[in-house]
Amino acid sequence: MISNFPAEILLITLKHLNLAEIGQLAWTDKRMMQIVKRNAPTALGRMGIYSISIHPVQFKFNEYTMKIKWNSEITCKYATSVQVFTFNFDDKVTLTKYDIVAFNLFRNYCISIKRHLRENPECGTLMTWETYADNHRHLWIKKGDEHTPIVPLCMIMPRIEARRLTIYNCKRLRLLNLMNIIDSYFGIFHEISIRCFEMQFSDTDKSIVENSRMLRKGVRFFEMVAPPFAIEMMKMTNKLNPEWQIYHFQSEQFSLLPYSGVLKLSVREGSLSIHEFITCLLLSNPIIETWKFYNVKNMDDLWGHHTIEELLSNSRLKWTMKNVSLHEIE
Repeated sequence: MISNFPAEILLITLKHLNLAEIGQLAWTDKRMMQIVKRNAPTALGRMGIYSISIHPVQFKFNEYTMKIKWNSEITCKYATSVQVFTFNFDDKVTLTKYDIVAFNLFRNYCISIKRHLRENPECGTLMTWETYADNHRHLWIKKGDEHTPIVPLCMIMPRIEARRLTIYNCKRLRLLNLMNIIDSYFGIFHEISIRCFEMQFSDTDKSIVENSRMLRKGVRFFEMVAPPFAIEMMKMTNKLNPEWQIYHFQSEQFSLLPYSGVLKLSVREGSLSIHEFITCLLLSNPIIETWKFYNVKNMDDLWGHHTIEELLSNSRLKWTMKNVSLHEIE
């Protein structure tokens, strides 16, 4: 009921609550989480982590492996990992007592690791999540289930502040699920990379992508199959000048590419009209750092290499061509 009040009244209410009460209130719904996150973030507690990578668990749609690198000095070899789960995109978040116990255990694990690193900065190995959970199994063990606890990602996300987040190898629905979690619970990440080379958004995802705070404000690297609205997506995100690695770019998308504002781009496989692309490129005169095209098929009947060479030689672009495909433009 209280979450339906105007934001001004809610802010006044927060001033009269202690941190524990504010933290509990934040979980009322997404709106309350946003208000608390913006105005009283300390109520949620902050877990400082250097970087996180999220990998899907095969054959388990809602489960992921979250690999944690605790600081920049520790190599990935010594990073730790934990199994996390999400709710379906449209499902109501309903946490069980077991979920809360699993999260509290994970939070204590994070505190333990951070303390260990402060006291032993030259350590070579770290205690794994599985070992820590097993040492405290009396806190979480339930009848018929002796597996290491799986932690709800929606409880971790509001409390995380990390330098980097990388999402690997997710298919479309999995990525949309993670985007929803990150957008809803306001994890703080200074750099986000999406490395999902087989993932392709569909036409129906356009509004979700356009309204995603994560995509508009945090992503510095995209790797995916070109969606139908690839050019619009590039324009939407180019405020941060992200680097793109795109697969299966189509001819009509190539023609609009010079108007996208993208500075760094690598296209792997696709088709284009080289004449149309070069014409648009010279007319728009875009600012480019590096564009690289690999295995791109020319759709024109005639190559017209000498004509294109003459046009490009009079432009400010540095370029090279190899074989019959446009290989690299800088």
